[in-house]
Amino acid sequence: MSETKNQRGLIDATDRVARELIRTPQLKEKIRLLLNSLDPASAPGLIQTLMWTDPDFFLSIIGAAPEMINIGVLAGKELLEQLAGVPPALLGGLLAEFVERMDGEALGSAVSRGLELYHNVKTLDGEPFKKSWTAFHEKVEKGLAGPEGSAAAALLSVLEPLLQERIARLAEEAAVEGSEAHTLIRGLAGTIAGAVEANPGFVEHVYRPLAEAFLGAAGGNSK
Repeated sequence: MSETKNQRGLIDATDRVARELIRTPQLKEKIRLLLNSLDPASAPGLIQTLMWTDPDFFLSIIGAAPEMINIGVLAGKELLEQLAGVPPALLGGLLAEFVERMDGEALGSAVSRGLELYHNVKTLDGEPFKKSWTAFHEKVEKGLAGPEGSAAAALLSVLEPLLQERIARLAEEAAVEGSEAHTLIRGLAGTIAGAVEANPGFVEHVYRPLAEAFLGAAGGNSK
């Protein structure tokens, strides 16, 4: 992989062609028309057609999925780096419009199906997926660390403002019996109890620091 990941190929050719084509006003107008014609609701039908009309062809596409995902990841990374130079006021408006147009319900359903698939393969003999996922997770942590060299610091910089906003809402929702938050918290409580029992060190090194933070913020005493 390391020998081929920097070799020039289809994306590099597309990049060089795009440099020339983007200078053509007629082409840009056609691309705008194409983008305005996108119909996300038709995506499930396309997947069904690709998957069941010719399964062998579909499996070939799946085999190329990691490279296609890498294209999206690397393109997204570069996009985010370039957006860092956009004025915050303009960027805030763009992000707000982006989020408003996303199909949150479909995203949640996709995550749910992905978790189901993960559950089905995680116990396979030899744990091939687990080994690959662990290696992938280590690479993600390395990328998160960035130039500062700390994945934890990068995550905290993102999580801190989200937690400030989300905790009050979560408490309000969890107080309603039968709500999704209420069910999730009760389910997590049972799951965590079993996991902690099997891993005593969790209490000392994870639970206690977090408990002290919660109690300190509430004016309580952790002793």
